[in-house]
Amino acid sequence: MRSSANHGLVHLRNFFALAFLLLAAASLSAQQLPPLTQYTEQLSIINPASLSTEFMTYNLKQSAAVSYRHQLTGIEDAPRTGYARYDRIIESNSLMAFGAQLTYDRVGPTSQTAFHARYAYLINPGGSYFYVGGGLKLGLVQFSIAANDLEFADGDPAAGDFGGKILLDAHFGFSVAYLPKRGLKWYAGASVPQALGNTIEYERENEKGEAVILNFKRLRYATLHGGLLIPVGEKGYLEPTFWLRQAKDLPITVDFNLRQQYANKLWVGAGYSTARILHFEGGLILQEQLRMQTGAIRIGYGFDYSTAAISPFFGTTHELNITYMWDKNRRLKRSKDSPR
Repeated sequence: MRSSANHGLVHLRNFFALAFLLLAAASLSAQQLPPLTQYTEQLSIINPASLSTEFMTYNLKQSAAVSYRHQLTGIEDAPRTGYARYDRIIESNSLMAFGAQLTYDRVGPTSQTAFHARYAYLINPGGSYFYVGGGLKLGLVQFSIAANDLEFADGDPAAGDFGGKILLDAHFGFSVAYLPKRGLKWYAGASVPQALGNTIEYERENEKGEAVILNFKRLRYATLHGGLLIPVGEKGYLEPTFWLRQAKDLPITVDFNLRQQYANKLWVGAGYSTARILHFEGGLILQEQLRMQTGAIRIGYGFDYSTAAISPFFGTTHELNITYMWDKNRRLKRSKDSPR
């Protein structure tokens, strides 16, 4: 006999936490692709074929970054996500990009730890400033359920972890970019995260000897993203961007963002998601302060506020991102110069 994964949970602290954990345990649909407030800082994560922001803006070919995101701070066991990535671009008549990414994502009693390697190749037709190509990200994902905090109403087991399941994961992408040395630049891309659509199944026996089955389906998504880099005088640029995600039987989610960078010193931005979330971000670019000539450090902070009626019960979202970008063969322009 099979028991459903969405049995009633008891002894949770409040109704809203109960609803949240039920959603997480039953489908994980909303959090299978963790949202990012500062998604323009993590283009290689959202699309394996994308060129990095550090390359498109500063022509710096290497970058390493760490990011931490705490969602819905008003709820115990709310989603927490961490990223670490390294990206490198080799430039000739074409562009070759490769890198590695480490991800940890926890939603209530469930968690995922993943390691991916990525490779992308973009050709340069006719020697112009236009690039087009594709990319692939392959990796392993360990999926676990910590059941200690769950107590099912009908005697099904709740003690102990359900153990880790290791899955193969693939993410395909396509991208285009127009990157002249001066003037307007733009980029766009499409990708298919979780392309294999794996199903994860756990089975245990309850006290009556009945089989307890927990099924989790990793949804195959389709995404689109794009942006413009618009020079503003000699002191910076304006960057409008969007990021769209959609999976079967789920509503389309689109984030829109607009940020202004002031020379090589700081940036501010704001945006809106169709999930009824307001985005705010800001950051500092440390170069002259650290006497760096061939690189810089970017420190960004993102803040999300939900406009939904129940948002006061869930709290806000905070995101911190730190990036070190460099190229030993190139001196980064001083703040009086325009990007790139």
